[in-house]
Amino acid sequence: MENNETIFIQIASYRDAELVPTVLDCLKQAKRPDKIRIGICWQFAEGDSIAEISSLPQVRFLAIPYEESRGCCWAREIASNLYEGQDFFMQIDSHHRFAEHWDDKALDMFKGLEADGVKKPLLTAYPPSYNPKNDPEGRSQGGVQIDFGNFLATSIFNSGSSTIKNWEKMDKPVRGRFLAAGLIFARSAFMQEVPNDPGIYFQGEEQNMAFRSFSHGYDIYHPHKPFIWHYYTRKDCPRHWDDQVDLQGKKENKKQAWQELNDASYKRTKHLFSYDGYRYEDIDWGKYGRGKERSLRDYELYCGLDFRQKRITKECANKMEPSSTWNRNISDADWDKSLLRMCEHTIEISSGVLPLDDYDFIYVGYDRADGSNIYCTNITGDTLKKLVQCNAATSEIIPYTSRFFSDQMPNKWIFWPHSKSKGWTGRIGNLMPKIVY
Repeated sequence: MENNETIFIQIASYRDAELVPTVLDCLKQAKRPDKIRIGICWQFAEGDSIAEISSLPQVRFLAIPYEESRGCCWAREIASNLYEGQDFFMQIDSHHRFAEHWDDKALDMFKGLEADGVKKPLLTAYPPSYNPKNDPEGRSQGGVQIDFGNFLATSIFNSGSSTIKNWEKMDKPVRGRFLAAGLIFARSAFMQEVPNDPGIYFQGEEQNMAFRSFSHGYDIYHPHKPFIWHYYTRKDCPRHWDDQVDLQGKKENKKQAWQELNDASYKRTKHLFSYDGYRYEDIDWGKYGRGKERSLRDYELYCGLDFRQKRITKECANKMEPSSTWNRNISDADWDKSLLRMCEHTIEISSGVLPLDDYDFIYVGYDRADGSNIYCTNITGDTLKKLVQCNAATSEIIPYTSRFFSDQMPNKWIFWPHSKSKGWTGRIGNLMPKIVY
């Protein structure tokens, strides 16, 4: 299909040396760079320069000294002020690389969803990684889905990612539950309906945007093939929270410490989700609140999470694609039956439990009273190495914590090392204490 629409790309950049190569690659790889407009909130330090891109006709930016920054979502919202009526909206970070004709690829995926009857599609994903030192070597070509991680005491829950199963055979994006802030692609109305909330500092941003998008009627999809890559490690790049610690050491600095911003952000997110006793109604949300097309209950039923009791459906736990026919009229009893709890249990490993130096794995299992297994895992790699080393180096108890989902409490636990030379050895285990939910 012919694509002639304009795309506004929103970038929040914090002291990032990758910003310039990101913008240059974005325009170089686009099929129609004349249709691209890029708005940047450039948070800079003395000596930083974006001279290579500052005069490009596709680029506009707002320059802000890094000392005045108040976090990621604050910067994203500022960048949105550079929007000038383009047809499509795309939010990215300032450290990406792009596929050839990425704009065509994104638009074709999006329009294909619309042709299938999806009224308000939203493309999002954690893009696969690149390394600027050897790019494009090592780029993964598989599509990536966003998965549930764990419930948190701070920002509701976290998420992870995995490669979409059988992505090679797919010709369209797959449905998703969650959102990644480093890639959002939608029609530009999204900017007005679901603007970035400057009250969210960093953690909680993606959970906030996912629920708010869904509540405004957007359906989340993950690209089955990537058209953009992301630089994740960024070991030597400045972080806002680290800079804020340094700035707080200067008596003349009056800016709010990052931890205060972060704590306020956590509370705001909990209010949005009515989480841990927080009430949505206690905040004047303005344009940053829930939409009216779908409720929090609808989002729980769709994504398979019970936020109040911190439970999850098997489908969500098993990283299955959510159903397009989710049942918003399910009874409380049937909904309750479909949910699993997160179980957390710590095994205390006494000194001398791991005396050998050739363990290849340690089996950890949780069983029912009849001996059938509920959950098991093998401790391997660096985790195994560190556990053995710590057990040999100290007389203190070493804790190992397992977290898993189950529809019932296990009856017993097993910790069973396996040695290359001696086989199974040193099994320990016991009946379960009262498990923590």
